[in-house]
This record gives sequence, structure tokens and C-alpha cells, in this order.
Amino acid sequence: MVYTLVPLVNMFGLEKWVVRLPGAFFFLLAAVFFYYLSGKYVRNKWICLCGAFVFSILPWVFPLSRTGIGGYMPMLFGIISGCCFLIDAAAKNSKKSALLSGACWAFAMYSHQIGRPMSAVILICFVLAFNLMLIRRWKVFTLFIASLIACLSPMIFSVINNPVSMTTRFSTIVVWNNSAGILETILRMLSRYVEYFSPSFLFISGDSDLRHNIHASGELFVFMSPFIIAGFYYALKKFRRDPYIRFLLFSTAVYPLAACLTVDRMH
Repeated sequence: MVYTLVPLVNMFGLEKWVVRLPGAFFFLLAAVFFYYLSGKYVRNKWICLCGAFVFSILPWVFPLSRTGIGGYMPMLFGIISGCCFLIDAAAKNSKKSALLSGACWAFAMYSHQIGRPMSAVILICFVLAFNLMLIRRWKVFTLFIASLIACLSPMIFSVINNPVSMTTRFSTIVVWNNSAGILETILRMLSRYVEYFSPSFLFISGDSDLRHNIHASGELFVFMSPFIIAGFYYALKKFRRDPYIRFLLFSTAVYPLAACLTVDRMH
């Protein structure tokens, strides 16, 4: 976000709308790519369009898009576009999509600290879901890995030269700080994991931080609940035969993993 802001501040001065502009821009890009990602699952364009609209007004996405804090929106854009291009690369054996996907995932990892562990976790889910297809398309997947490593090379060299830069922030908020032992740490992590799937967090109260929620609902709208239930019912029926569905369910199951490692609750 800082590097994006530098030329804008140079041209227009240090104004509120200037500081907010990059977040709004990446927010719109994320919504556009959410539409295309939805198209990998649903052929009806109107349903995809409705999905992209609902994504754009989510009680946690919309407030973050209005701020200049962190790189949440660039990270979200990187993850969504990375998924979109990676699915294209695997399904169509597209070298171009493989290269673009590597760049997008690297972009997510550069944008925000949380993008690094979560991008790695989601990519592991992708490999587990699409394993047979990736064996057949190993050349394209190798190209994706090469593109990702090439784009991340500045970060890799930086971490090698200064490994503390990657862990300083994490060491101050890690869940096992002041823990009595391994058992207590595991119980803390499990309790946090369950909380992120609770109705209270998802539909009622959400995150207590005003930056992360509109405070009129949870992190999702209540009207979405029947669609979510129907979606899970359909997904579980198709789980064994459909790698797209497996990827969706695996990713949903692991979404709180990074948050479970921190001291905050329902953050």
C-alpha cells in the first residue's frame, strides 16, 4: 500500500481520499476477479454477478476497503486472482495462466503479513484437491512454482539476510505466549478455531474492532445462512468426484488457521 501511495501523494498531496484510493481500487479489482472465480463453479453469469455484489458489501470487506491501513485489499485481490488463474492453468493446461497465478500469489504475500501463511495454506489445499489433475499437468504446475519463486526472490533473499524481519511481529502476538504448556496451547488454538465458525462471530457480533466490521451484523449477513447451508449440502454430495468442490471445502476448513495462532479472539 505504501509503494502504491507514493506516486499518488506526490501528484495529489496528502489528502484523505488519496490515502483511501488504493484500497478502493484493489477492492474493485478483487470483486471483479471474484466474479470470474465464481464462474469456475457456476455457469450462470447473473448468479456470479450477484455473488460478486454480495462479496463487495460483506460486513468485513467493505469497511477494510475504506481504509488505508495495511494491505488487506491488495492481499485479497492477490488471493482471489491467484485462485482464478491457478484453476485456469490446471483445467486448461494454460502456461500463461500459470505464470500469472504465480505473480498474483506473490503479490498477496507481499501485500500483507497474513498473506504469507494463508497463501501457503490455501495452495496446499489446492494440491490436495487437484492432486490427480496436477500429476497430469505437472509441466504447467512446475511453471507456476517457478513463477512464484521468481516473484518472491526479493523476499526470500531479504529473509535469508534478516530472518528476524519475518518473525518479530508474530512473536509478540503468538497464542503460546504465557502458556503453561503444550496442552494449554493446543486447547487455546482449538477453542479459537471453533469460535471462527460460531454463529456469534459469523452472523451476530463479529469482530469487536471497528476497522473490521460494520457492527450491524457479524462478519456475514444473516440472509446468507440458508444459501451457505444449501451450498454445503451440495458440496458434500459432490466432494469425492469434484476437485473444485474439494478445494472449496478444504479452504473453508483451514480459513481460521493463521488467526488461531494469535492471542486475539474472533479477530
